[in-house]
Amino acid sequence: MDALVAGLASGMDSNHVPADVRWAIANWPDDAQRGEVTRFCDRHSISRSVFYKIWRQAAELGPVGASEPGSRRPLRSPRQTDPGVIEHALAVRAWRVEQGLDAGPLSVLARMKRQGLTPPSRATLARAFAAAGVSKTEPGKRPRAAMRRFVYPAPNCCWQIDAFAWSLADGTAVAIHQVIDDHTRKA
Repeated sequence: MDALVAGLASGMDSNHVPADVRWAIANWPDDAQRGEVTRFCDRHSISRSVFYKIWRQAAELGPVGASEPGSRRPLRSPRQTDPGVIEHALAVRAWRVEQGLDAGPLSVLARMKRQGLTPPSRATLARAFAAAGVSKTEPGKRPRAAMRRFVYPAPNCCWQIDAFAWSLADGTAVAIHQVIDDHTRKA
């Protein structure tokens, strides 16, 4: 019984049952003695509900079909973006292209908000445009992370030095050095 509790506590479902155990369940004899299912479940650390789920799969799909784990994909995706919203976003994008305006995801998002809609995120719009084949990829574009300002964690540990030549009023050439602390940005 401890093995059964351990199997239930670990959250074992029918997709995590080994293939040999699935095969044994799929070929379970109809004339098995009373209590055999419980002993089998204890021995293999699975619950009776998992056993009977696989047993029903074997009745529907046959032993070979039941020996493979099922799909883990959910039956429905409640947070999936409505196709009508994506269609509208594509129409807004097409209109902006016709007008000669910027038609990127941020522009489409702003336009949809001005229309009083609740648009999906910028990333969702970008994925939808890419899936529809209306946006061009720009792999050479600099990532936003490259725009982050570099600041050294401690003052007086890292300096930037720059120098340039300058002519004074009497014609003497001098070099002007500029030294900046990378942490405080003080010259």
